[in-house]
Amino acid sequence: MRDLPRRILSWSNYSGSDKLGAPLNLVAILFSNSWIRIPLLGLVYFVIGYGSTLLVHPSIQFWRLAAWVASAATFAAHFAYEHFRIKNSPLTTAINNGAAVAIGGFLLAVAATIHASTVNEHAPYSLFVIALIAWPLITGVPAFLVSLVTAGSLRWLKIPGGAAT
Repeated sequence: MRDLPRRILSWSNYSGSDKLGAPLNLVAILFSNSWIRIPLLGLVYFVIGYGSTLLVHPSIQFWRLAAWVASAATFAAHFAYEHFRIKNSPLTTAINNGAAVAIGGFLLAVAATIHASTVNEHAPYSLFVIALIAWPLITGVPAFLVSLVTAGSLRWLKIPGGAAT
């Protein structure tokens, strides 16, 4: 981690598409560190969740369903990356997935609190303070449990990809 600035400046250390050049390598650097990857994926969950509230055509229900599908795809891709590509243990995979989802839930709670301060009629502010704690738990804990059970099952079934025992 101490050599991160040197790694960013040394693009030749990372393989990538010659056509795309440095940006692809910068993405490789960012996603090689979980302390950067997890908040970025939390931001992706937030953009999906909040962005779907801004769209109304063809219907609100369509965009809500599309947000669920996009979130599920993001979750599956993150799980596959953690488990198969990085080969993390089931617990580490579950913690990283749960943390990213919880960050997305927290950001949505912050957005709801900010929105409440800009409109005339809203729920009591105490409910928004509770949401800052509840939404990350409501989203992150199930994501953690699903990841833990899935990664543990894949390891138990001896499907290659997880960390060695």
